[in-house]
Amino acid sequence: IRDITGKIWISTENGIESFRIKNHSITAHEIYNQTYGAYLTDAENVLLGANGLPYWNVGPKKLVIDTSFMITKKGKPTFSFRNIEIDNRILSPTDKITLHPNQKLTIYYNTIDWGRENNLRLNYLLISNKKDTTERSVQNSGSIIINDVLPGKYRILLKANDNNTIFYSKAIKFTVNDFWFNTWTFRIVFGLLVLSGILFYFRQKAKRQTFLNEQLQKKVHEQTQLIERERDALLVSYHTIDKQNREKDVLIDEINHRVKNNLQFIAAILELQLDKQVSAEVIQALLETSRRIKAMSLVHELLYYKQEQKGLPMQIYIQELVDNLVEMAVDDASPVNIEMDIEDLIMDSKTALALGIIISELVSNSFKHAFENIQEPHIRIQLRKDSDSDFIRLTVSDNGTGFQTQPEFPNGLGSSLVDIFSRQLEGTYTKQTQGFFHYELLFKLNTNEKH
Repeated sequence: IRDITGKIWISTENGIESFRIKNHSITAHEIYNQTYGAYLTDAENVLLGANGLPYWNVGPKKLVIDTSFMITKKGKPTFSFRNIEIDNRILSPTDKITLHPNQKLTIYYNTIDWGRENNLRLNYLLISNKKDTTERSVQNSGSIIINDVLPGKYRILLKANDNNTIFYSKAIKFTVNDFWFNTWTFRIVFGLLVLSGILFYFRQKAKRQTFLNEQLQKKVHEQTQLIERERDALLVSYHTIDKQNREKDVLIDEINHRVKNNLQFIAAILELQLDKQVSAEVIQALLETSRRIKAMSLVHELLYYKQEQKGLPMQIYIQELVDNLVEMAVDDASPVNIEMDIEDLIMDSKTALALGIIISELVSNSFKHAFENIQEPHIRIQLRKDSDSDFIRLTVSDNGTGFQTQPEFPNGLGSSLVDIFSRQLEGTYTKQTQGFFHYELLFKLNTNEKH
């Protein structure tokens, strides 16, 4: 409706609003909401009174406009506290207010500043008996909610800021009592009970402990005598086993030394036969047999000289084996480039001997047959452990002509030995023989083999 002064009044969800319109434009806009009194937001339809001013029906009450109120006045705002709630229990601001830390305190208030309510910035101050002060904004909500406060005595008051002019309300005092189980009386009584219980417990425990100590000392004495007897027996057994181990090591070293000497002696006898008037086939057979015997002899030689290691160092063994093969088979006029990539592995004698025979047969075959009309002959030997498994991979390859110029190797003694020792290692192998030679063996190292 439009009142006698020309203002337009409406009721909205924000409260009561007034407008002044001139030339189809809004020149003034006021909102009267909860800061003027909580019931303003409950006003319904606006009506025009006989005096030309608006009024509202709020339940049994009649809300009218006081024209003097519409004139902005300078002065101190009016603060009023309507009621107080602790959880759902309603109190008067004059009542003694006490609560516990887990309860919620709600204080409802009104603020009137004679037409300047929209200019106020409202905060509230929470002051403890220790003079600690907390200031928080209430944003003209009409209520202050406080919870989770530590035990103690407090004062709470409103603080209004009107263009940097500060006004304070009267303080409301309240007390936050601690829970009964956090009081000093309870703590002292409970502490005395606990202390009495502890003293009684330790007295009984001391009596029991004395009895147990006597029994324990008796058992300790008996067990000490038993342990001393067992220790003496173990020392005798240890010295006996140590003596037997030293004797066994001496015997093994002697066996390796004699086997190495015997194999070298056999190889030397075979090589002496080369000076006799025998055919080329016999000479070749004697050389092949001597080479194989030397490969086996090298295993026992390394076992004899590398006594401190638990097995054969494959880098040293394969290097010396290949050096012997080169010395026996390679002509200085046509040197063969041998590339070796051998991981520092320690293997038992059985595995090392099998790998030695395989490498010896494959490399010797390449020396004899692979490099006819090859300008830069090359042999590559690789022995490495796969990074993603426990398998060992042996690779022997050359850049020769393959088996098309080596017809006797696939079905000869050398090929049979390679197959036999590959299966002895429980491995799987593949051969590429067309245009070049490539052999690859994959086997798993048997860690239970004796060295």
